[in-house]
Amino acid sequence: MSLLNRFFKKGKKPRLSKLEFWAKFELYDLIQDLKVSFQILDQINDPTNLILKEFIEDFEEELFNVSHDNFPDFTQIWEWFEPAGKWNIMVKNDYEELRKRVYFRADRWKRNKDEENKK
Repeated sequence: MSLLNRFFKKGKKPRLSKLEFWAKFELYDLIQDLKVSFQILDQINDPTNLILKEFIEDFEEELFNVSHDNFPDFTQIWEWFEPAGKWNIMVKNDYEELRKRVYFRADRWKRNKDEENKK
């Protein structure tokens, strides 16, 4: 290896593969928590509650987008799982640990996407 190659190679950090990036930012864990969240919503589903029904439909669509790499809206997930978000309203403040995990992971993805959009 020439001196120039060594010099220029040292400053470069190795890039993460897509799978390594997803693992680092806990995408698989986020998807799993969203699936658990969807099951909880499905259990409390009340056909007479149109707001809940609409939320479940939107949630299912977003879960599909995240699970199938269809450019999910992490802002939407982030808003749903913030402390005063729709998730807490629908489950009446139960499942707080699950809410915090989803919120934290969605926040990391949202901030990362926001940084990408600034570039």
